[in-house]
Amino acid sequence: MQVIQKNQYQKMNWKNGFGKTNEIICFPSQEKFIFRLSQACIQQNCEFSKYAGYKRLLTVISGSGLLLNGKKIEPLGVHSFSGDEFVRCELIDQEVQDLGFIYDPKIINAKMYVIRSFKKEEILKKCDLIYLYLLQGELSFGQLALRVGDTLELQKIDQEILIRNEIKTSEQLQAILIEIERL
Repeated sequence: MQVIQKNQYQKMNWKNGFGKTNEIICFPSQEKFIFRLSQACIQQNCEFSKYAGYKRLLTVISGSGLLLNGKKIEPLGVHSFSGDEFVRCELIDQEVQDLGFIYDPKIINAKMYVIRSFKKEEILKKCDLIYLYLLQGELSFGQLALRVGDTLELQKIDQEILIRNEIKTSEQLQAILIEIERL
């Protein structure tokens, strides 16, 4: 179990050069990864990079939303699409921040959704790996504390720690949860 603080994210250019991203985690490496979690700022209409053979999950975490190939993506709505697709992104209003998860569907399956409270039974599922990106509020247990913009990595073996420790959260908790299962 680890907390990845937002100041630890690796800043990098998009593969197609049209934007910048804050890479939270890329496993096992950037050259040939199984999955990648990143947060990006989209400041203008653009094309998304292609990731042939991968699946993508994306949610808008701030801003008015965007259009992907003409389909409206509301803030905190999760959109799934193929990395093989040509994707044209258009801003609805001003710039947006998004959280994206790209993964190899031949190796893992992934789900992304928004949670507005932290209940152990929601987190203690039988998945192999969980990432929790904190959007609003605070979350702490034991010696670990998450602040807005931080990400918690929780492996299956770490879930027992959650059972044994009291979890403290602020009332206005909001987070993005990504569940990963090996196939």
